[in-house]
Amino acid sequence: MRASHGPALLVGGLLLAALGGCTPGAPDQATSEPSSNGPGSRAKPFEVTTKSGIAMISLPDGEFLMGSDRGNADEAPVHRVKVTGFLVDKFEVTQAMFVQAQLPNPSHWQGDSALPVERLRWQDAKRYCNERSLLEDLTPCYDEKTADWDCDYTANGYRLPTEAEWEFACRA
Repeated sequence: MRASHGPALLVGGLLLAALGGCTPGAPDQATSEPSSNGPGSRAKPFEVTTKSGIAMISLPDGEFLMGSDRGNADEAPVHRVKVTGFLVDKFEVTQAMFVQAQLPNPSHWQGDSALPVERLRWQDAKRYCNERSLLEDLTPCYDEKTADWDCDYTANGYRLPTEAEWEFACRA
């Protein structure tokens, strides 16, 4: 089911906290491209369930204005970004999901496996993506043998969202 909707992306608990900073209705809110559902119609996000029962949101192709001319210098200039459709986890990655992938739980706040996993290093998040991919018979995206854990964007496994994908998902 996933292959027809583009790559799947994971969002850890710490990353999802940034969602609070995305306000619906902002002037630069993401819009989807017209879909094949009819003239002028727009594709809408919809929920899918993975082989292992995890809820994800399928986001359609779209574009938005990314960046800011009034914020930090590294966010300038405002520019239009096009994003191809992708999937993103509907909820934070929980401690139970992390343990299910046979990884040690790095979280400080343990005791309730439904809590989001926290205190992750980037390598932990990328390793989780690879392990979850293997659990669902998908090809892992990250090369754990390289220093930067290079990502194969053509692989059908899970990966972290790019900055543009993350901002697009926040605005969707």
